[in-house]
This record gives sequence, structure tokens and C-alpha cells, in this order.
Amino acid sequence: MSTAAAAVRMRVGSARALAGPAFAVNMAVRRSWSSSSSASSASSAASASSATGGHQPRSGTSFIERAAREGPRALVGPFTCRDERFDAAFKDLLEVTEMDTDAGVAKARVKVGKGLSNSYGTLHGGAICTLVDILGTLALVAKDKDKAGVSVELNVSFLAAAKEGEVVTAEGRVLRLGKTLGYTEVHIFGDDGHKKRLLATGRHTKAFPPGAKAQ
Repeated sequence: MSTAAAAVRMRVGSARALAGPAFAVNMAVRRSWSSSSSASSASSAASASSATGGHQPRSGTSFIERAAREGPRALVGPFTCRDERFDAAFKDLLEVTEMDTDAGVAKARVKVGKGLSNSYGTLHGGAICTLVDILGTLALVAKDKDKAGVSVELNVSFLAAAKEGEVVTAEGRVLRLGKTLGYTEVHIFGDDGHKKRLLATGRHTKAFPPGAKAQ
């Protein structure tokens, strides 16, 4: 061993001796943290791989797929969605109450759960916009089960608030259904037990590009 290397080892040894028990405790904590962190990372990676790691079947089915496969009226009841998709926020909170295939009308009721509320304890504006998207699409597939389409325009006017725990109703209606575009209108109502009030109204336009298919 060279003189320089021996000197370095002596300095490190001296530092450890001076630090005494504190150095030993610190090193033990670092080793423990490193081990638990590695185990946690491995566990998280395994969970993520199990949940999304491709080769695993996707949970549930989308309402678009179900309508195409079983017909629009099969959607009446608890909301059909994939667990890993955005609209799963409405799972167990939204119930489709009507699918009128002649008029192209869909109706639903939604409980304003904590996950759908904002910092003021009322129905979040983003949740309202998603309801307009869902009810507009439901109305389209009520009219034609193969025309769920893709969104090209959505606008919403917010008129009143609904408190957390309240049950709101939503109605989507087809205004016009063509070969390439479908136009819908959605109204969302609140009912606090005293009176029914209009919470929001929206318009949703969807296009039907060739070959587009929900997955």
C-alpha cells in the first residue's frame, strides 16, 4: 500500500474513532433507510407493473363499448366505465336513469361526492364539464350505438352551485345527428328539497372520423 493511501485510511479511522457511537448510529440508520427505500421502490414497481403492466386485463368496460355490444338500453343503471380511465371519478356516484333511443335523450342522476367537489364544498366545474361530455355522448349512442364520436367542441355556462352530498340530475339531448358531426345539449339540475334549479347548461359537438373505435 502506498504512503498516501495509508495516510487516508488513518485519517478515516481517526474520524470514526472521534465520532464514536454517533457515527455508528448514523451509518446504521443510513443502511436501514437505504434497505427500506429499495424494498419500497421494488414493491411500488411490482404494484405498478401488476396494475398497468400490459399483459394484465383492463378492469371494467367503457359505456361506449357496452352500448355498441349490448345496445343503448343496457346502459340504464350504475355507470359503466373502466377503472383506470378519467370518467371513473363518477363510478358508484352516477346512475343512468333513461336512454330514449327514439328521441336521442339520456338522463342520469349523480351524487356530489367528495371526489367531485371543489375547495368550497360544491360540485367542481371540471366535474360539470365531464358530465356534459358523458351525457352528450350517452345521448348520441342512444340515437345510434355506433356514433359515440370524438369531441371537437364543448362549452358550458355555470349558473348555480350544488353542495357536497346533494344529488343532481342531468339530461342530454341530440340536437342534430349527421354523417360526420353530432350536436348535443346538456342541462344539469340541482334539487335541495325545496326547489329544482338549473345548475349548468352546455353544448357538446362530436365528430365521427372513419375508423375511430373506443378501446
